[in-house]
Amino acid sequence: MLINLVLVLTKCLTKKGISKNLLTNISYIILRIKDMKLSQILTILIILFLYGCATKGVSSRTRSDNKSIATFQQNILDVIEQAVDEAFQNIDKNSPIAIVSFATSTETMSETLLSILEHTLVVKNFTTIIDRIELDKIRAEQNLSLSGDVDDQTAIRVGKITGATLIVTGNIDAMGLIRLRVLNSETAVLAGSALIPLPPDINISLPHQTYIPPTMSPIQPITPQPSLTIPQIKPLTPSTIPPTTNNVSDIIIFGKYEWRILDIQGNRALIITTRSIAQRKYHNSIRSTTWEKCDIRKWLNGDFFSSFSTQERSRIAITENGNPDNSLYRLSGGGNTFDYIFLLSFQEAERYFNDDADRKVVNISGRPSWWYLRSPGDFGLGASGVSNEGSIYLGGFHINDAFGGIRPALWLQL
Repeated sequence: MLINLVLVLTKCLTKKGISKNLLTNISYIILRIKDMKLSQILTILIILFLYGCATKGVSSRTRSDNKSIATFQQNILDVIEQAVDEAFQNIDKNSPIAIVSFATSTETMSETLLSILEHTLVVKNFTTIIDRIELDKIRAEQNLSLSGDVDDQTAIRVGKITGATLIVTGNIDAMGLIRLRVLNSETAVLAGSALIPLPPDINISLPHQTYIPPTMSPIQPITPQPSLTIPQIKPLTPSTIPPTTNNVSDIIIFGKYEWRILDIQGNRALIITTRSIAQRKYHNSIRSTTWEKCDIRKWLNGDFFSSFSTQERSRIAITENGNPDNSLYRLSGGGNTFDYIFLLSFQEAERYFNDDADRKVVNISGRPSWWYLRSPGDFGLGASGVSNEGSIYLGGFHINDAFGGIRPALWLQL
């Protein structure tokens, strides 16, 4: 009778999740202890039975939790993909895109959703997405939050800084809806949007219980300013920097190049290379353009900017540049731009140099070189420049001239 009882309970406990080998050993011990009372044996087996029920419950809950997490992750991916398909259905996949913010209750959740959104766009073959590291730097300088709402004016400002045509923002509203907005930074027109409900099994803490959907505010036209100004941005180095000992016209080394100081404002200096450091086209296609849209601006603020080390890049200030019209040829200079690195305007080339001889430079081979300015030239197919003799030429040089000399300028934290 005892043997049969032990075998029956062992079989039941095995089904409850207890190791068969462990039960076999315990059963062997019980049967070998002849003086053990039946009540004691039953007590041991009942305890093991209850233990088996408990451990099976824990195991089942663990598997259930893991399944729930996997389902949650897949549902989030599906919702973001649906939102992208809806918002980007009429958008050119080659357009430069900056993903600025995703408003949720926490930075961690916002970072996760931004990563999923970026990944989804890459998978769907959107080819030009602004690097997240550069966007993080801009967010810090412009005091933007990953998890906060971004208004249209700020989005357009980020677009001008990064060169992105399309600015993407998202949020989860109080009704449990994921919203995506795609704003054209050049026209201030909403290029695409999506509104996708979260599945019932997704419970994300909502960021704004009194959320009011954003409305398109009228964009005021940008009036070109006659001079370069420095925006009020957060210092990139400690405020205890001692006053600089550098002076205007001093020559300094920064990165791989030799630079001349043109102006000093506080602890920042406007510097320009002492030579023409490259020969490049102002614009790669033969069509009318402005500094705001030209290819040389993209190169200066892209590949050339990236050639500096991380520490060096942290000292380069974002600058709001006015782009005055060329009144002689009645050509528009375009809107204000936000640049790390830029070319001088024709007014700046006149203001910061003493005379033609002071503007004359040579290229890296030591030969006399003319160089481009960012201001427009004759008929819209030219860009103003400085001739080999140092005179300012408002008629300009053809924007597609591959022999154009480039003298980068920037505002540097000293």
